[in-house]
Amino acid sequence: MNFLILGVSGSPVPNSNTDRLVKCVLENAVQKSEFVKLSQLDIQPCRACLACARTNTCTGIEDDWRVLAPKVVKAQALVIGGWMPFGILDSRTKAFLERTFSFRHSILLNAGKVGAAIVTGTVNPDPVADDIVEYFNCLLYTSPSPRDRTRSRMPS
Repeated sequence: MNFLILGVSGSPVPNSNTDRLVKCVLENAVQKSEFVKLSQLDIQPCRACLACARTNTCTGIEDDWRVLAPKVVKAQALVIGGWMPFGILDSRTKAFLERTFSFRHSILLNAGKVGAAIVTGTVNPDPVADDIVEYFNCLLYTSPSPRDRTRSRMPS
């Protein structure tokens, strides 16, 4: 199996700082990588319809997630780049993160992946970067519940 790193940028700005930083990580990795710019896709936020509960496949929304989701599942590592308008995570990156919830139901499809967070903006990026890291803690969890850290392989 080929190791694949998927880099995702939520910035709508062409060739943005976020894009360049995500691409820099991908270009300096020895593994195969792919870059995705969310502003070029139609990714809607999760509607919490639970259509994904039985199959780990979101079927409740007709958008480009159906093209992107298999890439996320196939990747062994994710580099998620968000930007901070008004000091909070941008909506495209947030929608992307929400939609990966479909991978946590009957089979933990992202267990064991490696993750990296990149955040750009004009104010302190630490809280938003911490939010993405916490997302990784939930996404990559191997225990039955995100609240049950005692049975997880993720560090506390």
